Amino acid sequence: NLNKLITDDCVVVQIGNYTVYPIFKCGFSSIVQSPSAIQIKNKNIKNLKTIDVIIRDPKERFVLGFKEYCWNEKIFDVQSINETYKKVKQNKIVDRHFIPQFIWLMHLSKYFKGSVTFRKMSYLKKLTSLHKNKVGPYQEPKKVILMKQKVKPLNNFVTVDEKLLKYYNQTVLLTDIIKRYKNVLS
Repeated sequence: NLNKLITDDCVVVQIGNYTVYPIFKCGFSSIVQSPSAIQIKNKNIKNLKTIDVIIRDPKERFVLGFKEYCWNEKIFDVQSINETYKKVKQNKIVDRHFIPQFIWLMHLSKYFKGSVTFRKMSYLKKLTSLHKNKVGPYQEPKKVILMKQKVKPLNNFVTVDEKLLKYYNQTVLLTDIIKRYKNVLS
């Protein structure tokens, strides 16, 4: 999965006057499936001026991303969830739903050397009214059970992203962020 992320198309989305780089578990589905979304890919990204990047609280994102991975892989019972967690802890499983957001930024930096503005999850409301994966009261019973499972965020998945939180609502050169924090990534 990590290799697929790194080799997949890099996609930035234009929604009205907003240009945003969608990251999994940070409004990705809502952004890319928004009716007015226009996708800009790979080499066409380099000419953009500034790109908004929604950064989610790393601990919350890890927990929700891990649970999303379990859901997608049909891992519902406590024993299997615990075994999967152990494999993630040992770096035997990685997935785009819970890998550090910083890795997503590294992928963007392959095509874009300009400025990014880091935004909170609440920024998603400015972009679209579509909230594709919003948790609602009518979920399937297995998902309710999965969502109630206690999961502790793993430091090697959240430490580098915690460094990014201080940049909320700031515009910075993406290359500076990559240089500054690439050694924090475990």
